[in-house]
Amino acid sequence: VWDTTETTATCTTRIYEEEYVLCMAFWRDGRQFVTGSTGTEVRVWNVETGKEVGQPNSGHTRRVNSVAFSSNDQFIASGSADCTVRLWDAGTGTAIGKPLKHASWVMVVMFSPNGKYILSGAANGIDVWNVSTCDKERNMGPSLQVCCMTYSRDGEHIAVGTNNALIAILNASTGDVIRTVKAHIHVVKSVEFSPDDQCILSTSFDDTLCISHLLGSQRTAWHDYCLKMDQEDGWVRDGG
Repeated sequence: VWDTTETTATCTTRIYEEEYVLCMAFWRDGRQFVTGSTGTEVRVWNVETGKEVGQPNSGHTRRVNSVAFSSNDQFIASGSADCTVRLWDAGTGTAIGKPLKHASWVMVVMFSPNGKYILSGAANGIDVWNVSTCDKERNMGPSLQVCCMTYSRDGEHIAVGTNNALIAILNASTGDVIRTVKAHIHVVKSVEFSPDDQCILSTSFDDTLCISHLLGSQRTAWHDYCLKMDQEDGWVRDGG
């Protein structure tokens, strides 16, 4: 855990996982965070002490690719290479409901802004699950091979990064794919909206960071700028 309030960020707390940590997420109040790893367990940690809170949440049978907290910090969702999503009580670590099964690895999970739904991304698009019933409500973008995704700040759109180098913009209400952007030449590993929702920042295994601008009510998108990571010295440079 790093303190970013100083001019130079300093490591304030170090935790030790038995496996490689693949994903993590903070509670809204910043006091705790959750991790998923190459192991099969989901763990909650105290930020100040670096100590594990409670017992590991056991339920997956393969590595945990993604974890997320609900907006009210009551639930944790986890997605795994065992092709399931699990829902957990954040306070007790108890599994809630049945495993939510997929046809392929679950690469990313997130809660809807209102906390009523879990969205899980896999090779067949985004599945939407009802938190109260653990039932599948629908599938969005079935042709998208989802690797990462995020909501816009206003909650109206979802940006998706895919295995085939595309960035897709979906209407969060209807699930319709509004636009796709070919910004990379390799797997898109992360996407993020700017604070004003007018740009999408994306990174890829092609060693580039791209900025795609969005204009107008129809969110017409185009790839605008790309930066290249130098393999020798680690600096980011203009990629054209």
